Amino acid sequence: MKNVSSSRNPKNRKSPGLRSAVHSQSAIVGCLICKLNWGPHPRKAGQTPLPSLASAFRASADGKYHRDLELTASPLYNAIMPVTPTPPTIRPAARPDLPALHALIESAYRGDTARKGWTHEADLLDGQRTDIEMLGAVIDDPDQRILLAVDGATIIGCVEIARKEHGKAYLGLLSVDPLRQASGLGKHLIAAAEHAAATSFGAQLIEMTVIRQRSELIEYYERRGYSLTGEERPFPIGDERFGLPKTSDLAFVVLAKNIGIRG
Repeated sequence: MKNVSSSRNPKNRKSPGLRSAVHSQSAIVGCLICKLNWGPHPRKAGQTPLPSLASAFRASADGKYHRDLELTASPLYNAIMPVTPTPPTIRPAARPDLPALHALIESAYRGDTARKGWTHEADLLDGQRTDIEMLGAVIDDPDQRILLAVDGATIIGCVEIARKEHGKAYLGLLSVDPLRQASGLGKHLIAAAEHAAATSFGAQLIEMTVIRQRSELIEYYERRGYSLTGEERPFPIGDERFGLPKTSDLAFVVLAKNIGIRG
């Protein structure tokens, strides 16, 4: 009698269903990673989007959604949202940038355009956020600097830093094109500002002021490593260069972060 190899014995073989489930789950993970990095695959006419990311994984064991995942994007990835896939180009502002820079800042802080972003001051203040004369004075001051994030020739974000006494620097005027917010651009600008403050101004500590009513923005800065100091400063009510308050109880809270370069 011939000996039957154990590898040919059906009892010793791995279940085709198990292999299929493992391969299906691996393919799903690969597809989802691909979608996170490069966006959704084109959808064929008549195909139905997957109900959700979770349901795709629940159905992965029998491969039900394997083919659909390769060709069809989940609604999570169908949302149209501008992204910044690589670190933006950041450079110092110069006087020729003033008109476009001013327009960007006003669009991010005031009016209906600001409401297109996730955070703004439009519900607290009318009037201007700043003006070209004030911005020009910052650019001309060697103890201040405005950094720009640019996409080609287009200014898409900015941040201001200023040298202060006793190893401190100030960060302000963080602005991102409302249609590019929530893309990571603000994080890149903050990091660039902190680096410039530490290397160019020798700052060990950087501080900022935020209108106390803007709780969502305070939480954003806390996630970036800033902490409330407990100090409050008055808002310049009556100075129309900084806007027209819609409420009389505006005030600034102070946040700070240690940025000293360690050896």
